[in-house]
Amino acid sequence: MEVGGDAQQTDGTTASYRHDQDEAPNFNRSHIWWAMASAKSRRPDVTFYGLGWGFPGFLESFYSNATAEYLAGWVAGAQAAHGFNVSVLGLWNERTPCRRLGPALRPGPWNCDVIFALRDALDRLGLQHTRIAGIDNSGLKSFALEAVVETKAPIGIVATHGPPVLSPTVVDHFREQGLPFWRSEGEETYTSSGALGHRLVRDFVEYGAQASIEWPIVQGF
Repeated sequence: MEVGGDAQQTDGTTASYRHDQDEAPNFNRSHIWWAMASAKSRRPDVTFYGLGWGFPGFLESFYSNATAEYLAGWVAGAQAAHGFNVSVLGLWNERTPCRRLGPALRPGPWNCDVIFALRDALDRLGLQHTRIAGIDNSGLKSFALEAVVETKAPIGIVATHGPPVLSPTVVDHFREQGLPFWRSEGEETYTSSGALGHRLVRDFVEYGAQASIEWPIVQGF
């Protein structure tokens, strides 16, 4: 489910639960709550997975404690206002949540502080059960997951868009940690139902995925 951010996010704009820093949170704003209620009415044990595409301007930077608090606040609000248990939370759709420190020509170590800040924010709100998915980006961009390994950032699910193309170091680390792999976005409905079936077989049999998510499940544009 999309964590609204008042920004154009592929198929339109989803409202934020706070438009500015001084506004009281409003968890009845946006169509997302209706979609979650509809899903839960059809399948009471549905798993909700939240992910941000864009963020309201008052946060200024994704790489901040304020953004971590905003994401965690959305999970807490979903539970308090609607009774929705968000058990998985991503970071920033198809962006890298970690940054290299130092000049561009001589990059230093990775910094994944926003992941640590998000884990801390969730825990302080009593949301220890909510797992952080990393990294919701192309499986070809394994360098971002290498950053997670280097910094020991506290993700709970390895999530890629597309097939996972991971270095042996990354694979060994996540196996040691016992972390599950999820294909958090596939786009085979752009092609055919046959391509979707082939993708699902590869995800679950070849890659050992525990979940495979199709986006968008219905082409409406």
